[in-house]
Amino acid sequence: MKIATLPQDLDGLFYTKQDMYFVVQKDSSLAEWMVSIWNEDHLIQYSYPELVEIDYDNEVEEIFEKSNLIFLLKEHNIHSFFCTRLLSPRLIDIAKKNTIRLVSTSHLLQEKFNDKVWFDTFLLTNGFPSPKKLSCSSMDEMRNIQYPYVIQKKISDGAEGTYIIKNNVNFQKIVEIIKNEKLSNLLIREYIDGGAYGISITISNDDVSLSSIRRQCYTQEGHFIGVQWVSTKSLSSKLSKNINQLFCRLGAVLYDANFRGYANIDFMIDSNEEVYIIECNPRCSAATLFLPFEKSITETNHEDILWSALLDPIDKKQYTIHHMPQSSFEGALLHIDFDPARIKKVQKVEKMGTYDFKNSFHILNTDIFSLSKSNPIYFFITEAMMNEEYDTSTTLGYIISNRSLFNSEGNLNAIGIKTLHFFNYE
Repeated sequence: MKIATLPQDLDGLFYTKQDMYFVVQKDSSLAEWMVSIWNEDHLIQYSYPELVEIDYDNEVEEIFEKSNLIFLLKEHNIHSFFCTRLLSPRLIDIAKKNTIRLVSTSHLLQEKFNDKVWFDTFLLTNGFPSPKKLSCSSMDEMRNIQYPYVIQKKISDGAEGTYIIKNNVNFQKIVEIIKNEKLSNLLIREYIDGGAYGISITISNDDVSLSSIRRQCYTQEGHFIGVQWVSTKSLSSKLSKNINQLFCRLGAVLYDANFRGYANIDFMIDSNEEVYIIECNPRCSAATLFLPFEKSITETNHEDILWSALLDPIDKKQYTIHHMPQSSFEGALLHIDFDPARIKKVQKVEKMGTYDFKNSFHILNTDIFSLSKSNPIYFFITEAMMNEEYDTSTTLGYIISNRSLFNSEGNLNAIGIKTLHFFNYE
């Protein structure tokens, strides 16, 4: 089947069992890179009319509506689009009008499971451990809740919309941010003192497959900066057993709810090795791009399960549960962010491609596929362009590594610090 997708999400690059086409903006840095690694016949280079304004918060919808992409898809006889982000009513409407199949978990299920208030009720109903929900009848009443505690917006993306209330000064700042939110759109929970982790559950009609786990990593200011895969062998037998039992059961409940595709689950582990489920991201994530190229972090043929999950009609039958694998993989993903508090415009951009590190970084080639090899490899991809200006902090690039960039506490290790310094934009 011919399937188009965006290469900046990287998930589709390692899939070989569908006829993959990649959608890139003509004359962009991504287009230049893709020409170097991909069959040019399978690149669709769209363009916008002059002076058109683009809302990058809704990039996929904007590409479909404002560029010549739909014409190019029809020219290539492509009627399917692998959507790695959450579907929106606008995108669904565009696809319907142009007879394009969106290859994704269903929009209805994405809406439910992405809703943190709904998902918290789902966890309680099914007896899964989660942080205790705290109730209050007004914003003022929140002041009386004992610190620390956590406020989450009902709908938010990634780490955005999650606030840890530590003290009265901190409370005042957060209330200013959320003052226009209805209380029913906020989830208020006890604070769990521990590490933040994630796991992917991939669900098809025939399989429920767990990945190994990854540490979620943050700056001291609380900004999400990347993920670090955790060697299963480093977990205690008690914790490993707990994770396996908990997420195999969650996978079975999701299966019965007709969920098919990726369920990326965020959870906390406290000092007593107790696990608390936080939220579900029903889409590709910063971690799922590792699943197709690093075979050790699932027990299964990941690509077969994913395409079956997203392309086959839902059918309940006897299925196989695949436990968390015994993996020693400790690769990482690191955000390379633009910070306008430090610089006003992009001052340097390293070449996209594969690097090694021997006292300093050296580019080897543009080939991302060498990530699956055993030598230490650091792959850099970015959308940054020289002299571009940004008013807000923005993630413009990523490092994908088959070696660790963070320590066990989720802080950058020595090579992680050097990586961030080398690839930043100043």
